[in-house]
Amino acid sequence: MNEKNGFISIIVLLVMSIIVIYAFYLLSTLEIDYLMVDATLNSIQAYYASESKVYLLLNKDDYYNDQLLPIIKRYIKYGWIGSGYDTKFIIDKEDLIDGDNKNIIKFDFPVGNDRRILELTVDSNIKNINKRLIAELYIINEIFEMGLPIITYNTLNQDKRDEFINYIEYLEKEIDISELDDGVEGILIEDYDKINISRNENSLQIEYYRNDLVDPIYEEMILRDEIFLLVKNRRHNNVNVNIENSYDKVYTEGIMYVEGDFNIYEDFDFKGIIIVKGRLVIYPEADVNINGIILTGTDIKILGDQDQLVVNYDFSEIKKYGIYLPRFIDIKVNKIKSN
Repeated sequence: MNEKNGFISIIVLLVMSIIVIYAFYLLSTLEIDYLMVDATLNSIQAYYASESKVYLLLNKDDYYNDQLLPIIKRYIKYGWIGSGYDTKFIIDKEDLIDGDNKNIIKFDFPVGNDRRILELTVDSNIKNINKRLIAELYIINEIFEMGLPIITYNTLNQDKRDEFINYIEYLEKEIDISELDDGVEGILIEDYDKINISRNENSLQIEYYRNDLVDPIYEEMILRDEIFLLVKNRRHNNVNVNIENSYDKVYTEGIMYVEGDFNIYEDFDFKGIIIVKGRLVIYPEADVNINGIILTGTDIKILGDQDQLVVNYDFSEIKKYGIYLPRFIDIKVNKIKSN
């Protein structure tokens, strides 16, 4: 009887030992699963913490206007940042997700791409889980980086047409000459029916006409070669801007924006951006050379030979003056990848 009881006791001990071992195994597995789930959640939270910094930089005025935009403008204009500028952006600690202590966003402008790109390197740390994201951002409106010297409604496929029309409509509402660098002459023209532009030795001569009067109402001499000519159509009449007979070939550079028709009667050399909402007409006596880009809603009408108009897509001239146009800097996230 005692032997039988002893045997049962051994069996009970063995079973209990197996149960205890299995229980420890289950507890250990549950703990590992918990740690894995917790680490995964922390990793996801760290990812979104990094991603949120990208969108903070793009959408919060304090970061966008004070840090991001000046750097991009400088890079676009000069092609480099300069030794006096830091290669990082600073996020305020109060804007970070709880538990994250990484407030530095490093940036670079990689070369070798068809489009100009800003690359952001963003780190976050949530409960000792580090996550690094690399964000690739387009920084210039695609319309200006297509490589096309002349962009009209008919030169674009359907999806780009809508984008082009929307941009021209946006310009009509937002374009102004209030923030120009020294050396660029802003010329705002409103409420006139006809504008004649000619050159007299070292200056541009601009004549302002209204109501079909023979003599101009006002005349202006522009001594600078760099201009931002902004012709607005406030009276909803047909405004004509004309390159006319002059002492010398008319040449200038910058931006010419016309809400009306642009007629070129004489030789004309230009560097920069021409935007015409009405018709752009080249008359037989005119040889026209443009280095930059032309945007117009309708096809260009050449009344003489086709080789009268030569337009070379020149991004160096486009970027030099494009920074003065609304939404020329048009930052869009291309991709975000985890490192």
